[in-house]
Amino acid sequence: MNARFSLGIFLVILTIILLPHFGYAESSSYKVGNLEFTPAPTWKAVTPSSSMRAYEFQIMDNSISMDMATLSIFYFGQGQGGNIDANLQRWVSQFKSHSDPKIQNHTANLVSITIISVDGTFMDGMPLGPKTEKTDYALIGAIAQGPQGDVFFKMTGPKPLIKSEEDCFFEMTHSIRIAS
Repeated sequence: MNARFSLGIFLVILTIILLPHFGYAESSSYKVGNLEFTPAPTWKAVTPSSSMRAYEFQIMDNSISMDMATLSIFYFGQGQGGNIDANLQRWVSQFKSHSDPKIQNHTANLVSITIISVDGTFMDGMPLGPKTEKTDYALIGAIAQGPQGDVFFKMTGPKPLIKSEEDCFFEMTHSIRIAS
């Protein structure tokens, strides 16, 4: 009995130590503005690379691409961040050449959400800084209209990786809800 108990304790400690290294999100849901969302458990929450980002996640699958994808979540407050059409156009303009953008709308848990997907040659970099061309890249984004302001979800990365994560992204958008 004592050996089983020791083995159980060892396995719990090993799980706690190793779980973060396998890319599991530290929390099952996240709050931004007055909205909550649940990311895919394989998306790794990281410290945002910019103070403009509320959250940032890294998405990796070495069997698909050696490069990772990034999901950035932005929230600027009520009435801030620009209107939906301007943001969709800005996201598309980050591609030097691109496919026809696909735009769809849906409602999840009383929250209106606009989703865009586009792929092509992505110009990676800060808005007014130098850019790096990334061929065969894709973007899938969502704008959730919260009562206290819109929340912007933008995932970019190698097209095969983004395509493999589309279902997870749509599942995340369906999890968006008004925070309690």
